[in-house]
Amino acid sequence: MNQVLKKYADLHIHSTFSDSSLTPKEVLKFAQMVGLSCISITDHDTIDGVPEAFEYAKKLDIEFIPGIELSAVYQDLEVHILGYFIDWKNSEFLEILNKIRDFRRDRIKKILYILNKHKINISFDQVVSFSGGHSLGRPHVARAMFEGGYVKRIQDAFDRYLGENRVAFVPKYHLTPKDAVDLINLASGIPILAHPVFLYKRINIFDLINFGIRGLEVTHTQHSHNDERYFKKICNDYHLLKTGGSDFHGILNERMLIGGKKIPYDYVKDLKKENQAILNLQY
Repeated sequence: MNQVLKKYADLHIHSTFSDSSLTPKEVLKFAQMVGLSCISITDHDTIDGVPEAFEYAKKLDIEFIPGIELSAVYQDLEVHILGYFIDWKNSEFLEILNKIRDFRRDRIKKILYILNKHKINISFDQVVSFSGGHSLGRPHVARAMFEGGYVKRIQDAFDRYLGENRVAFVPKYHLTPKDAVDLINLASGIPILAHPVFLYKRINIFDLINFGIRGLEVTHTQHSHNDERYFKKICNDYHLLKTGGSDFHGILNERMLIGGKKIPYDYVKDLKKENQAILNLQY
């Protein structure tokens, strides 16, 4: 009797369109190399990499789920909410993302103004060059500082200048968790709480679930086996969806490589059922 080949997915991956080192095409090639059947690219506050990935996935015969990771703030804590099966052509959704993108650019200019006052002379164009012209963030500033010889390690840039309560810290665009859920719903997506291990001992995650979050990321590079069991139990007890992935941000981090944390394809099937239910309600 032939053994049925098990299928796996990684639904938390970043590309060069936010703060990672691989293009969407390279992400898909890597995913194929490690034997994944399905992936989602969930760049921070942007879906600009989705069209490229969507088309290239067809050539590699890998299932691709359009995704995003939105940043929100709740009780002074940063909360990340993943959105799956995003309608990436929705004009209202794109208009709001463009506002967030413009805020990001202004934020970087403010950071550079502060750094320049501290004799760290980095231009906006330099930072843009490290982003590939895509969604700007502090990692791109840190890279420019490292390449310019102002810090010995990229992490030093955060520890000394860019991290919270450091001299050049500038807050990012603040959505509330409810705002983020509403934005994902606007694009017919499925809102999922990312890496709850960073939150559940500090706030009541059921407060977040009550905003309309439909599931938890149970599998993540930073989750222990006990964490994973705990979050699975919550999902089972409260009829929430389960997702997970590596949270890949670049090939230099060997702990968070694509496919390093993968989920069974059954999780994908449940997401697809939810997506179909959402679509059915619209027609």
